[in-house]
Amino acid sequence: MTNMTNPNETMQSKRTPEGDAFRAIARAATAAGLAAALVLAPLTLSGCGEEEEAPVAVAPPPPPPPPPPPAPTVTPIAQLMKELGISDKIRLPEDKAPGTDPERVAVLKFFDGFAKSKPEAIRAAMGPQDAAVLDAMKSGGEFAKACAPVTRIDLTTTNREGKAYVMAVYRAGSDIEAQLWAFKATGEGKKVETQLFESYVQPVDIMSKISGSNLIGEWVKVVDADRKVALEPDETVKPTARVQEQEKPEASGSGEESGPIGAPPMRNKPPPGGIDRPGRGPGK
Repeated sequence: MTNMTNPNETMQSKRTPEGDAFRAIARAATAAGLAAALVLAPLTLSGCGEEEEAPVAVAPPPPPPPPPPPAPTVTPIAQLMKELGISDKIRLPEDKAPGTDPERVAVLKFFDGFAKSKPEAIRAAMGPQDAAVLDAMKSGGEFAKACAPVTRIDLTTTNREGKAYVMAVYRAGSDIEAQLWAFKATGEGKKVETQLFESYVQPVDIMSKISGSNLIGEWVKVVDADRKVALEPDETVKPTARVQEQEKPEASGSGEESGPIGAPPMRNKPPPGGIDRPGRGPGK
C-alpha cells in the first residue's frame, strides 16, 4: 500500500537553519518598513491640500521724534539773593523776574546799590547820562540822603518790543516812589559780562496815572501820550487848563521828568516834597 504524504506537510517539516535565518531577516525588514511608514505618514498628510502662504514682513514703526531740548534753567531768586548778599529790602517775585541768570544777577545787584546807598555798586552799569547825574548827587550828599529812608524796593521786569524793562517801586515811610529802567545784561551762568541800565522818562505823579497788572506797559503809554502832546503845535493844544496843570510843577524848579525821592538818580531832580502818594499802594 502506497503511503500518501501531504507535500505541504513535507515542506513544512523540512526546516533548515538557513531558512529560519532568512525568515527572521524578512520579519525584521517588514517591522522596520512599517515603523518608517508610520513616521512618514504625518509628514505626507501635512503636505497635502493648499499650500500655506508665506508670512508678510511688517515694517517696524518709525522711532518717535526726539524730545525737545529742556528749557534753560534759572537759579531761584531767593537762592541768588542769599549767594550775592542782596539786601532784604529787595522784593522780586519769580513770576516777575528775568528769564536768565545774568539778567537776574544784574537786576538784583543794581538795585542792591540803591538799597544799601552804594553809588559805586551801580555806576558801572549806568549809561553816561545817568552816571553823570549820579556823580553830581554823590558829591552833594544827595544820593545817600535820598536812599537812606528806603525800607523796601518792589521790582518787576518785562520784555516789550525786544527790550527788557525793570520797574522799581520804593517805599520810604509813608511815601511810595517809582522808577523805570531799560536794561540789557549778558553773560554765562551767573557771571554778568556786559550790562547797561538806562533810566526811562518819568512823568510827574506817575503812580497815580497807572494801574492794573501791566504797570510797565501803562507807564510807556503815559509817556507816549505826553510826547504826542508835546509835539503838537501850540495852537492845537487844548484845553488851556491841561497846559496850566502840566506847567504847575515847573514853578518849583522841576521839569516834566523827575526822579523819586527814594530812588535817585534820574536825569532831573525830584520836585520838593516828591510825588504825591497814590490812593493805593502796589501789590504786596
